[in-house]
Amino acid sequence: DDPKSHQAPLKVLRSLLAKDPDNPYLRARVAEALSMKPGSEKEALQALTELEQRDLMPDGEAWATLARLRSAANDQAGAEQALSRCHAMAKLAQICVVASAASNARTRAQRP
Repeated sequence: DDPKSHQAPLKVLRSLLAKDPDNPYLRARVAEALSMKPGSEKEALQALTELEQRDLMPDGEAWATLARLRSAANDQAGAEQALSRCHAMAKLAQICVVASAASNARTRAQRP
């Protein structure tokens, strides 16, 4: 993934969010875009955690992203909790598939 490929959508999403700052759907989409931008994972995790705490997570995709971020941060209990909520909310079960951080590290180590 080219990190620059996420900049244009993120810029558009941020401009939409600036016009509607209380929109949980837009907040989740910005967090998802941030989660794909190297170095912005902490900001994405913080945004989704805030939505979770306020009971404003809009959909399964947001829960799946939160689970992925928590797994990457070695918060397996938090990742499992987010996955459970993902399964309860997602329209498609495959949205809620998240590899563990350990599995991701093994996969990266095995690549040539």
